[in-house]
Amino acid sequence: MTLTKQASTLRNRAVLALDLGGSKFIAGLVSADGNLIDSRFDRWTVHSEEGILEQLLTAASQLIDANPRTPPLAVGATVPGLTDSVGGIWLDSVFLGIRDFPFADRLSRALSIPAAIENDVNACALAESYFAHDRKLNDFLWVTVSNGVGGAVFLDGRLYHGARQGAGELGHVVVEEGPSARRCHCGNLGCVEAMASGRGLVSNYLQLAGRSSIEQQGLTAESVAELARAGDDIARQTYHMEGVYLGRAIAAAVNILNPSKVFLGGGVSQSFDLFEPALLQTVRARIYRHANPDLSIDVTGLGYHAALLGAAAIAQIHLKKIIN
Repeated sequence: MTLTKQASTLRNRAVLALDLGGSKFIAGLVSADGNLIDSRFDRWTVHSEEGILEQLLTAASQLIDANPRTPPLAVGATVPGLTDSVGGIWLDSVFLGIRDFPFADRLSRALSIPAAIENDVNACALAESYFAHDRKLNDFLWVTVSNGVGGAVFLDGRLYHGARQGAGELGHVVVEEGPSARRCHCGNLGCVEAMASGRGLVSNYLQLAGRSSIEQQGLTAESVAELARAGDDIARQTYHMEGVYLGRAIAAAVNILNPSKVFLGGGVSQSFDLFEPALLQTVRARIYRHANPDLSIDVTGLGYHAALLGAAAIAQIHLKKIIN
């Protein structure tokens, strides 16, 4: 089928979406209007370029074989770390040990369909614009808080990548300079990723409780949230700290970028009710309010599959560029 004929049937066809995380991945077939048709979930068995590609292609083949009526027209992949989205190169991933991997080309050759890749948080921002209800939102910040902390910048109706594809690295805004500042994997002290990611939150809880890191086994941001909701004072203090640290980073970004809205995603955002008061108080105390009078901060409505929908948006946008 020619690309012109494909364009005419695009509304009724699917794209293959790949959401890659630090420890796991999701592969899905997604319709043109953002409905998830089918998906596969798995954990990485090996951290190498070829091993990761092999697992993804196995999952993709299973999906395509199980859904013969909806063959994908393109594939989009969201990846952790830095990307060259124009060249389709996965530049760097600390968690997975990836460096300068021509990921889009390898996917396209293996699956015989067009392929595009994007940083995972950037993709979430694209999904917010592409699939969410309010498509008139032209200027916003997307922040994910999970194993790490990341950001994406959407300005004047488009994703902003920066001079070296590194815009939106909110996780490396320094939010703590005192003796409690922890070393971030980037080498700096007190980055919001070190202080307020899921792992940072657990470390904060252990520090406040006077417990060693040896006692961390089995403790997660979610379990600390459960303790907080059960009335544990230290857990509640921990989530207050979470709001303060994230608020400092978000306020800095707001003062520079002047967005109308900030979206929060990632696993830790599911406990937004526990750190919302401290976050809002910190942001309001630090932003230039005359320039940002109507700023709103909310959890994304895209839910758990935000990055997967981002991958689908990448695929659809890439396909439309080829067709046009």
